[in-house]
Amino acid sequence: MERTCLNAIAQLFTRSDSSASPLTRTQRRPTWPSTLQSMSATAPSVPNVAPADVAAWIALALSVLGLLVTVLLRYLDGPRARVRLRAVLLNVGLGGTVTYNTGTWPIPGSHPAREQGLPDRGDVIELAEIVVENIGRHPMTVYDVGFTWRGKRRTRWGRRLRHYSVPTPITPQREDDMKYAKGDRFRLEPADMVTLLVDYWSVVRSSRPNRSGHVKLRASVLIAGRRRTKRSRLKLAWVIPDAAQTAVDGLETVPLRSVIAATTARVILYATDERLGNIGYFARDLEGRIAGAWPADWAGRRAAIEAVMDDEDTMHFVPYQDARMLKTSVLIALISDIEARKADIDWSDILTPAPAQDAVQTRDDDPASEVPI
Repeated sequence: MERTCLNAIAQLFTRSDSSASPLTRTQRRPTWPSTLQSMSATAPSVPNVAPADVAAWIALALSVLGLLVTVLLRYLDGPRARVRLRAVLLNVGLGGTVTYNTGTWPIPGSHPAREQGLPDRGDVIELAEIVVENIGRHPMTVYDVGFTWRGKRRTRWGRRLRHYSVPTPITPQREDDMKYAKGDRFRLEPADMVTLLVDYWSVVRSSRPNRSGHVKLRASVLIAGRRRTKRSRLKLAWVIPDAAQTAVDGLETVPLRSVIAATTARVILYATDERLGNIGYFARDLEGRIAGAWPADWAGRRAAIEAVMDDEDTMHFVPYQDARMLKTSVLIALISDIEARKADIDWSDILTPAPAQDAVQTRDDDPASEVPI
């Protein structure tokens, strides 16, 4: 009897301990299927989407896509142009040009053309080449090919004024050179292009000084039928400092022969269709005779330049023998440009010094007529 009672008590404690024992691994960490079932049971129900709503969204997407395609085709069918700006050196003696296709300013020192050496600055003038290309599908008419740049602000918080300039194109006088065009209005067929050669330094100097210390020059063109001006890439805009005087390494001084050659070539190219002649020889001769002493009065300046222009050994290099008006234009332009740029001229850079007997002498009646620079 006692054994039976003890066995019953032992069984009772054994049942209570087993019920209070910790959970097994499977009980403490339920399996994934059971977890997903419990989550799906507690998650809110998603409303069913009717097939009509899906069709409406698809129709809306197709309508927007069709509208975008229509706008794109409208843009592609209209006139489209690409404008590029490149630096050019024009040889005023031979008439040939050297174009730097990088489109940057100043002329980079690592350019392949620089490895052969640049010509003397008295033999070349610096110009800009503007290329207008029709990349559209239809013919178009372009006009007012020139430059654009930003000026001063009207008010403190106002927009900068945008300036435009349309310089007269320059055409090198060579029978076999048909690359550069004349005029200000051109008709371009699809995949056609036109190239103009213009003087940009006159535009740059007329806009100085600038509050920012430089002028950011871009090529521009107007297309018939469109209101906005098409400009060259902003990334390749020419940032020309106010102190720069040449595109060759961005130097701040120029020799006198460079000013003489550029002024003489510009006047002759704008005034006549004849060849330039060897203006480089004329520029070196005049530079050597002035010999760094620029007369202070008008009469002295005129006498110094006419002494070279009337020389029999020099006059046949410049085509103004039978054009008296052209000779006068060259004379006045030389006096004006040299006087305006005398602070930017390196008077000590004389390539071909003149003999002592041919040097410009001081007038006896006015010993102070020449002022050394």
